[in-house]
Amino acid sequence: MEIDIDDNIRFIVLYTNAEFSISKIQQIIGGSLRTLNFWKQRLEDGENILDIKEGRGKEKNNNYAKASPHRVSLRSSGAKFDMSKTSTGRALHEL
Repeated sequence: MEIDIDDNIRFIVLYTNAEFSISKIQQIIGGSLRTLNFWKQRLEDGENILDIKEGRGKEKNNNYAKASPHRVSLRSSGAKFDMSKTSTGRALHEL
């Protein structure tokens, strides 16, 4: 039976209890060194890395799409004329 444990919890255990280095933890957990160093800094500052801060997530990035509904991709434009995205980009560049 395999138990799925959150990476944040694994990090807390390996860093605080086992006293592993960040590079060793990266080999075990995976992920980026930048994220692991960020978690380390938050732990050292006394924060709980299990708490998700407000304002995080995809909802923030949707504002651009809502503000510019007329924007389309080269891939979707090319599909209308049975062209590749590269050919569509070249044609638009020439115009």
